Amino acid sequence: MAAVTPETVSINFPHPTFPQINTEPTYADIDNWFLLAVENLASVPSTLGGGNHGWVGLAVSDAVYSTYSATAWADPVDPGPNVTYPLGANENDRRIIDNAVAGAQRNHRTLVALSTAIKNLITAAVPREYLIGIRHDITGLANVTVRQMFQWLFPTYGRIGIHELEENSNKLKVAWDVNTPFVSLVERFRRCQRYADSGGDPFSEQNLLNQLLRLIQNTGAYPIDIREWNRRPADEKSLHNLIIHFMAAENERRNDNVGNAQGAGYVNNIQVNEGINAFEQRATSFAAAAADANAQNATLQGTNADLQALLHQREAELNALTMQMQQTSMQMQAHHMMNNLQQQAMANQQQQRGGRNRGRRNNNNQANNNANNNTNNNNQQGFGGFQMPPAPTWQPPNSFFGQAPNVPATRWNNANRRNNNNGGNGNNSNQFNAQAQRANQQQGQNQQQGQNQQTMMWNGMPFQQQQQQQQQQQRPRHNGNYCWTHGHRVNNSHTSMTCGAPVQGHQYMATQANTMDGNPRGVEDINM
Repeated sequence: MAAVTPETVSINFPHPTFPQINTEPTYADIDNWFLLAVENLASVPSTLGGGNHGWVGLAVSDAVYSTYSATAWADPVDPGPNVTYPLGANENDRRIIDNAVAGAQRNHRTLVALSTAIKNLITAAVPREYLIGIRHDITGLANVTVRQMFQWLFPTYGRIGIHELEENSNKLKVAWDVNTPFVSLVERFRRCQRYADSGGDPFSEQNLLNQLLRLIQNTGAYPIDIREWNRRPADEKSLHNLIIHFMAAENERRNDNVGNAQGAGYVNNIQVNEGINAFEQRATSFAAAAADANAQNATLQGTNADLQALLHQREAELNALTMQMQQTSMQMQAHHMMNNLQQQAMANQQQQRGGRNRGRRNNNNQANNNANNNTNNNNQQGFGGFQMPPAPTWQPPNSFFGQAPNVPATRWNNANRRNNNNGGNGNNSNQFNAQAQRANQQQGQNQQQGQNQQTMMWNGMPFQQQQQQQQQQQRPRHNGNYCWTHGHRVNNSHTSMTCGAPVQGHQYMATQANTMDGNPRGVEDINM
């Protein structure tokens, strides 16, 4: 038998060297060396730890190894050179004991050789200064196992904190897609357990078992297999047995799906043949029905053309009615605004007439005496030869709908009515003549004053400009309201939303901040 040495046991290693680094190792470096070491150890046959994973138990912890095997791993112990036989042992018993001791010695020598080979690969890949913390001053790494070496490297340089461990724990809860292989789910659990073990906080076997079973139940694909698992004895419910149980269940499920697909294909062939026969039987009926449909289609096309023409005619009529309604609405709005302007003009004239009458009370007696002297002439000529001047007109400012029409002054209309009612006789006629004469004089003065206003200067500026400035100063402060149709100069209850006379295209959502290109009337009042 060849001697067991590091050189002889590493001959068949799939990874005879590890990637070397020149800086401080990271978690990725250490994890890569760990996986390479596990593959090398798994390549050497062994009957230990279940006998299916070689010498992997030398590198992984008990928590990680439980994800691979139901049998726990135990490092072989050196039985020593001396063999002790029990009292009364015969030759056959001695032979059995000798073979067992020889096997234990051989396993221990293999353990030492493999441990030395793996540690040599690690020390060749890592700079010496990064292993000082685990290397003994005298014995070096001789008394350090491979498992202890990785358990020191991961927490020292792996930088695994609480946050990383929480993220790793959440990966166990990610749902499993039943259409992916079950072994991919198992590998995810093994990676999470290896990472948690590297951080010094491995999951318990029962925790992994419960979480894995929960993900399988959530798929709803294995109800019978889950019931069978629940019936098993408690001592058989290990994580490794759970993995084996559902790997077999997955194979059965996939075989059933293949068989069902083949059976469904046979049934489909029969159904296709029957469908072909039915199709051939109905082909003739379909041809006759198609001919009838073509005839009906021709009739429907003619009817459709007539309906289209009628529809266009109705649309034109509807458009015309819509335009008429819009025009009528605008006319009604203009009429409403003109009525308001007329009422305002009448009220202003009434106020002006009342002020003038109070100023002229002292002159009424003299005017009446002068009028009485002409009584006889008034009876013959109506107004004593006085010609009624044409009625002055009041011009309102431009409105939103354009230039407003001229409105006759109410004062002159009232005078005419009083004259007609009195018949041109008596003191009333004389009084009216005096009033008419004064009105004629006042009209001349107003015309002269209007001409002078165009050239008169007041405080260094034209009188008309001075008057506009005074009007702006007297203008009330803007209340913040805005109407898309009527602009900024509206009352406190008037907005785009409450407008009672909107024009076509009125925007009800327009505000002072966003006028939506509405009427700018009164925009100069905003900053007053």
